[in-house]
Amino acid sequence: MFVVSSPKMKMVPGASKLVPGENPCQTAVERLEASSIGLGYLPKQERCSTMKYLASSFALVLLATPALAQSIGEKTGVNSALGVAPTTADFVKEAAISDMFEIQSSQLAQERGNASEKPFAATMVKDHQKTSEDIKAMVSSGDVKAELPTALDSSHQSSLDKLKSLKGADFSSRYDSDQVSGHKDAVSLFERYAKGGENAKLKDWADKTLPTLRHHLEMAQDLAAGKTVGSH
Repeated sequence: MFVVSSPKMKMVPGASKLVPGENPCQTAVERLEASSIGLGYLPKQERCSTMKYLASSFALVLLATPALAQSIGEKTGVNSALGVAPTTADFVKEAAISDMFEIQSSQLAQERGNASEKPFAATMVKDHQKTSEDIKAMVSSGDVKAELPTALDSSHQSSLDKLKSLKGADFSSRYDSDQVSGHKDAVSLFERYAKGGENAKLKDWADKTLPTLRHHLEMAQDLAAGKTVGSH
């Protein structure tokens, strides 16, 4: 808590009264130092200014719109780590891009993959085409208000380009790894929306789709471990 008062007053830790003769800014800096923020290497006046800057920056984040905060949280992975549900717009975008990547990377695996990867890849193409069509239908009907992406984002495009540059064992290793990480992200995304999503129909669909995604993840983990992988 930051108290605006006379420079001759300070808040005593654990108390609700101000004590005469003390500098509130100095006390706040000392608390920041005690909480391991690490401003101790600065002169006291600079520490005070830095503290005020940090407080102002934090306030701007708190005052950001919910939609913006959610988008930042999704992009940085903070929402996933904290179990926060994505907005409908974020969910649709991420789910659609995930489908596109799964389809395109698995079509490549059908050509370059080993004997275990080819049937797995065929399953990925079929299942993710189905979820992609489901999302498009809900958006087209107006049941879900969101914008569908028309291309991969930079991160997924980079991963796909990397796969395209590989062959043989190098391709297999990268594809298997991408499948595990991609399906972990997808399961997290769908779990979070199924629990706290805004749109009832999309929320129900996410919940019903989860068993398939969890099975995909199990299959991907078996594939990466060199085990025999079934289709369903």
